[in-house]
Amino acid sequence: MPQFQTSIAVLPFQVKAKSAKDLLYLGEGLSEEIIQALSRIPQLKVCSRRSSFNPKLEELSLSEIGKTLAVKNLLEGSIELLGEAIKIRASLINVEDDHTFWSHSWQRAVEQLFELEDEISLEIADQLREQFGHLDIEEHLVQAQTENTEAFQYYLKAKYHFNRWNPKDVHLSINYFQKAIEIDKEYTDAHTGMADAYGFLATAGFADPIESWAKAKDAMDFVHVRKANDPSLNYQLANYYFFVEASYSLAYKYGKRAIAEQLNYPEGQQFMAFLELLRGRHQEAKTYLHYALAIDPINPESRFYAAYFEYRSSNFSQAIKICEELLSENPQNLPALIVRYYALIASGQQEQAKKELSELPEAWIMPDERMGLSILCDVHGKQQDEYEGLSEYIQMAETNQSPQSHAYLYLIYARLGRNDEAFSLLEKLFEHKSSILLLNFNDPLAKPLQSDPRFPELLQRIYALNEDASIKAKAKKSSRLDLQEQAGLNTELEKLLKAEQIYLEPSLSLRSLAAKLQVHPNQLSWYLNEGLGSNFNDYINKHRLEHFKELALDPANSHISLLGLAYESGFNSKSVFNASFKKHYGLTPSKYLAQLKN
Repeated sequence: MPQFQTSIAVLPFQVKAKSAKDLLYLGEGLSEEIIQALSRIPQLKVCSRRSSFNPKLEELSLSEIGKTLAVKNLLEGSIELLGEAIKIRASLINVEDDHTFWSHSWQRAVEQLFELEDEISLEIADQLREQFGHLDIEEHLVQAQTENTEAFQYYLKAKYHFNRWNPKDVHLSINYFQKAIEIDKEYTDAHTGMADAYGFLATAGFADPIESWAKAKDAMDFVHVRKANDPSLNYQLANYYFFVEASYSLAYKYGKRAIAEQLNYPEGQQFMAFLELLRGRHQEAKTYLHYALAIDPINPESRFYAAYFEYRSSNFSQAIKICEELLSENPQNLPALIVRYYALIASGQQEQAKKELSELPEAWIMPDERMGLSILCDVHGKQQDEYEGLSEYIQMAETNQSPQSHAYLYLIYARLGRNDEAFSLLEKLFEHKSSILLLNFNDPLAKPLQSDPRFPELLQRIYALNEDASIKAKAKKSSRLDLQEQAGLNTELEKLLKAEQIYLEPSLSLRSLAAKLQVHPNQLSWYLNEGLGSNFNDYINKHRLEHFKELALDPANSHISLLGLAYESGFNSKSVFNASFKKHYGLTPSKYLAQLKN
């Protein structure tokens, strides 16, 4: 994992309007756009929307939210429609001391929303950089994919409903994505959203998988020729090639590409952890998973991947514990339910698994999967020729009545030591491009097969990678300065500080100082952080404090209040002055000066 300078969670912006319920999509949409924008900054840990929008946070204080999400800063704000204008307020809060260290408001025409999103995101990034240290910030963080405000609002409505993650809302999202596309046919984000929605319906079993995946792939192909580096597109392509084409190498390639373009992309990090687990590369999977959990700590999907990691690592008790936590929140969390059954069986608790399975409501699990689990519970540790339902299950697999039957039959053969039949079944799955082959081949329940001499060869064949599967992030222009450049910058900086006393300007920012020095803000940020070991605020405020001390110790200024002297030294607020003084000297200004005078 990279070293982050600081971290932030963006909370859903509050909507101020009589019909606020009808405009919730706008508050969530703006917050999500800011999250996406800030996620482009590699040195900044940005909590994903799936965690920062979690309803559990609504009852918590800001400090509790920060602790729960493991971030140092929170961004909260509001949005208000004033006729044809839009008013936005945003505040940055330091979680440690519950202190708002920056806030600002904007009011623009609704048509300027795209430009405003970029302006807000850049301002937030600048404030974080000045407060906490070097961040590489691009010239623009928001790239508008449409110029039509109406299409954009349909897109935000679509995203709002899609993020509810249920079939009714996802179908609504498809309607809104379609409306956005009808207005702007080249709106790539709307096409990507459409692909995501159809992919969700296909994998969750809420629509015909063949038809839904076909529609999803059409949308992906449309975007791919226009915006091939889009992280969401590449993540969806990774899912498509895994679940539809059963191509591990292509799934791996596009999964890598998704996070190469955007490290702060939890779905991509989770999927790469999943892919690495399948071929037994646990250390690599752990790295991806830790990154995903860092930026998406309380989302049930992230926690499920943590459970799956423990299961694949044969830490069955820990896998069961995490699954039980997830099931206490949502008893119908099917992935957690199934992995828990697997872990119970693998750890020798098959009797408990079978008892619980018999008590499980019928609607919660498909009959073929229930039957496969039941047989797995029976075959574990038993030596006999026939098991209840096994012949029927083999018939189901042979007649392709159920894709799940292939998955469980493979594991059953493995547990029974019927290796020839297990490997024969794998060959059939190769022919049918079955993702079940990718999922179950190296499963802990199939461990008895690993001693078979055919296993290593098949492992290499199933999880083979093409040469282009390892994608690296594009090299970005470095902010680093060589020694000669650092020396030159330091000379110019000293001139501005000593001769012009630029620190006395209350509105001085890192960008305005960089403009005076005629260097890129990223280079100045890097030099202050790496060359001088300071962030911008501490560096400038240190000079302001020295100036303040000179003024305060001069008897000619005895008639001026300490706050007045602070303002004359370049500070623009009492709170910033007091906080900066105590940070540097460990005392309040009055106590510190009293010590000097004594």
